[in-house]
Amino acid sequence: MGQGGIIRRMRHGASAALAGLALLCLMTACSQGGVPVRDSLEAYSWEELASMSAEISQAEGDEALAIAKRYRLADEGGRLDAGGSKSVALADGGEAHVALVGLNQDVREDGATAGMTFAFLDAVGVRSMNNNAGFDELSSADDFDAAGGWPACELRDWLNGDFVGKLPDDLRNVLADVEKPSCVVPQRETVVDDAGALLTPASSLIATSVDKLWLPSVVELTGVSDASPAAGEYPEWTSVLRSEGAQYQLFADAGVSETEPNELLARSLAGDGEGKPRRWWLRSVEEWTFASVMADGSVDRREHSVPSGTAQAVVPFFAV
Repeated sequence: MGQGGIIRRMRHGASAALAGLALLCLMTACSQGGVPVRDSLEAYSWEELASMSAEISQAEGDEALAIAKRYRLADEGGRLDAGGSKSVALADGGEAHVALVGLNQDVREDGATAGMTFAFLDAVGVRSMNNNAGFDELSSADDFDAAGGWPACELRDWLNGDFVGKLPDDLRNVLADVEKPSCVVPQRETVVDDAGALLTPASSLIATSVDKLWLPSVVELTGVSDASPAAGEYPEWTSVLRSEGAQYQLFADAGVSETEPNELLARSLAGDGEGKPRRWWLRSVEEWTFASVMADGSVDRREHSVPSGTAQAVVPFFAV
């Protein structure tokens, strides 16, 4: 055989070897979790993300974070912002974006953990928590327009009803039913005395709802500080707020705190060409209403409280 034939055979052999290596890499990636590794969160389909979430939900300890690293959703230091965001087309023609905020931090209705929790990076609407028409004519804040808390509020019904229908089918089909603990009564004289002491155990003020979409609590975003002005006024209320979950990893990694402005929590309305940050609702009950995130990304629990009939931005979270 001439030199040209040998070279052709060598090239053919090298090409076959490279092809085999590529196939082996693809098979290895798939065999580890059933999903090929892609460059970013945006590149994965929701079906793939649901499969990855199932894999993470079966992991223990640091293994869950190792899986996120393998899928390039966490950096080598373990921070979850490595994957960027994923776009979500809404039925009304708008487009929003979501980001991964936690691993194995929410519990599904069936008792298993939801491997991946996401937060919208845009507000998806401007609505009131409850339609308390005529609040200004009521005798005082003691008429409790936050009675029943998140489980009983109208915004929860809208998120898990009409708004779910605005999501694309591929996302809606993988949403997990998640148990969310929330305070179910407003702070009042029968719950907290003038010195800020709880008159009933914090656990008796917490109930669990099952949601596909929910608003975060104070503790899930920033933790609950003993040093905040609100904690100083009613120190024992912190135990109620701390019963509403745990800080999601993305915000813990970034050092997000309750009283400090933070761009990570600033939200503007999806489709708003100006990108103007807006105040948005939380599900935590504080005094006679619900807490909020201010336009600068700081949390307001008491100082600038507004009635729950006030229209504010809506920023949902969900798990798959």
